[in-house]
Amino acid sequence: MRGYHVITEAEHDCDDFLAKRCAEYLVDAYPGHPWHIAIRGGVLIIKHMNISNSHGAVLHYKKVVHDENTLKKGIVFAGGELLERAGLKRGRLIEGEVIRHVEGIPDKNLVVH
Repeated sequence: MRGYHVITEAEHDCDDFLAKRCAEYLVDAYPGHPWHIAIRGGVLIIKHMNISNSHGAVLHYKKVVHDENTLKKGIVFAGGELLERAGLKRGRLIEGEVIRHVEGIPDKNLVVH
């Protein structure tokens, strides 16, 4: 996806396009970050692969997919909040930034680099 490491997955084939669209929104807003977007169980799950493999932001599917603007706003906001909770700036990934703590995620669940 535009030269960045982004993973998308969907429980149902019909949601593949939506997962890829969500990834595009994140890459456009926060380039260089390694995102993982999953759609399953009625939720959109956004993870930053340098933060945690088990924790991320969750958006209820039915609350954001009814129109494009709501979807984009929800995805970009949730991704940005995840970055800020990790002490990262919203925007392009800055190489060498170290994540030492993420608000709301136990340190034992952080990805160690």
